[in-house]
Amino acid sequence: MQAVSSTRSYLALAIGTGLFFAPPARPESVADYFVGHTAPDFTLKDLEGNEVRLSSLKGHVVLVDFWASWCGPCRMEIPMLEHISKKFAKQGIVVIGVNSQEPEDVVKRFATKNKMNYPIVTTEHNPAVMHAYAVRGLPTLVVIDKSGMIAAYRVGVNANSEQTFVVDIHHVTSSKYVPPQPKPVQIAQIRGSQPTSGTSSMAGPDPNWQPKTAIEFLARAHVWFKMRNYAQTKADAEDALRLRPKWAQAQFLRGAAAYAGKDYAAAITDFDAVIQQEPDWADAYRYRGLAYSYSGQHERALDDYRQAVELNPHSAAAYNALGWAYFELGQFTPARTNLDKAIEIDPDFIVARQNRARLFAKEGEVTAELEELSILLGL
Repeated sequence: MQAVSSTRSYLALAIGTGLFFAPPARPESVADYFVGHTAPDFTLKDLEGNEVRLSSLKGHVVLVDFWASWCGPCRMEIPMLEHISKKFAKQGIVVIGVNSQEPEDVVKRFATKNKMNYPIVTTEHNPAVMHAYAVRGLPTLVVIDKSGMIAAYRVGVNANSEQTFVVDIHHVTSSKYVPPQPKPVQIAQIRGSQPTSGTSSMAGPDPNWQPKTAIEFLARAHVWFKMRNYAQTKADAEDALRLRPKWAQAQFLRGAAAYAGKDYAAAITDFDAVIQQEPDWADAYRYRGLAYSYSGQHERALDDYRQAVELNPHSAAAYNALGWAYFELGQFTPARTNLDKAIEIDPDFIVARQNRARLFAKEGEVTAELEELSILLGL
């Protein structure tokens, strides 16, 4: 994790996991470590309490998808996987959704609302599975062949993802399929704070890319957003909305672009619309809260941060935002409680530690402040 200045740290906080579409290219250092190797086994419970053991599915092609309800791109990918699950069911293709450490009741409510009919398992009590697959971003989809070997490892989603997954399935079920050979890579390569490749989107969208559908416009908007070109993000999001009015995904991204561009009133308007349609979208509340906070309305932001925490109690970012708002309002006891929780969830969360150091300084706890600053120097 890269340190950022105090002035910009909250913006960095807001532009977090689950907002961006990953670029079409995969992060080679991670994928190459897994492809050609046996998939790490796991036993997790589904939403009915039944145990699902991955190794028991040998003889089937399995698509393991790591996702979360608060992840915007995951919401776009889910209908693709639902379609694939139905289309290839008779061929023995199995899709398993592995939820990323959310409470079971949150997952059940989301799965029911979004008609997720393929098996969903939870990692709330077994986060080691996420580490076993080196999941850095959501969604992450792993294609496992009939022998239990990983044939593909893909991060992110774009307009062509469903077609890519179908090609993967046809490849591994072909009579000419040859299992991939593992590539020699160092384990340390996948443990850094950033991927070493797969960043082609930073060069900008392909100039020959001419979106025609709402999904294609939204996919390109995400690329622009990642480049911090918020005007182009807004333009593509609006084209997506022209083709698909009141689409929450596009409204969310347009709101995020407005927020990042410091047009907080416009951001609040878009997040209002998103929340009206998707009242269980935790990040929509968090973003709206941040827009209120940066508009000088910390008191009004508190309810949004609390709702974000309730919907996603594993979100260090939501606890940090709530702690920050309390701090700015001079309510130091709840500020400390929430900042402590953010750091408990993510001990390497620089922004939360910066905020807690400020809190220690404000309360005259010099020793605690110095200890916090010492930890920050090591991150």
